[in-house]
Amino acid sequence: MTSPLSPGTGVRFVRTLSFDEHTGDFVIDEKAIKSIGALIDASIWSVAQITGGDWIVLPVNPRSAYKDGYANIQESLPPDAAKRVGDDLLYIAPSYKDHCKIGLDANSATIVTITGRTAFVQSASPPTEGAVYPDGIGGPGFPVELYIGDNQQQFYCELELLSPMTNAVAGKSWSQTIRWRVALLPAGSADSPEVAKAVRSLIY
Repeated sequence: MTSPLSPGTGVRFVRTLSFDEHTGDFVIDEKAIKSIGALIDASIWSVAQITGGDWIVLPVNPRSAYKDGYANIQESLPPDAAKRVGDDLLYIAPSYKDHCKIGLDANSATIVTITGRTAFVQSASPPTEGAVYPDGIGGPGFPVELYIGDNQQQFYCELELLSPMTNAVAGKSWSQTIRWRVALLPAGSADSPEVAKAVRSLIY
């Protein structure tokens, strides 16, 4: 799949979709190609839109530069809408009432959505140490972001995985690979030790 050339940035995207025959993962290889125009600072922003789920689980850096392990980018996540499980997982029960966008300086680029015992896993390569990521708010940028919509009738969330920032000049290309997979979790409440252990194994 090849996009038209963006007149504003001089960038086009080439996406290759496949299934990994060994793991069954759905694989999205994304390549950005800067063809023309002046230098730009750019990142590949991979977004999956979902219509809810019981819980969205995000990776938290135990050494995060941000209070509670995340920063509010747009609106604010109500404190009672999030639950820390251990020092490395953030559970959010998505609701239109909690409309916000948050970013995490995570050390894993994976988001897990739990519905019943089913986990939808979206992942990219681990964040690059020392790299610059978008949207930092007085601190490091974010390889992982979450948007929660505010429309009750057409509710959705965006699971966002970001590549490092690139100084893109004409002729340069950069890429990011996203994997989707589905896993069956153990029986029990989503934040129980056994289920959290299984979720942790999917993220880390």
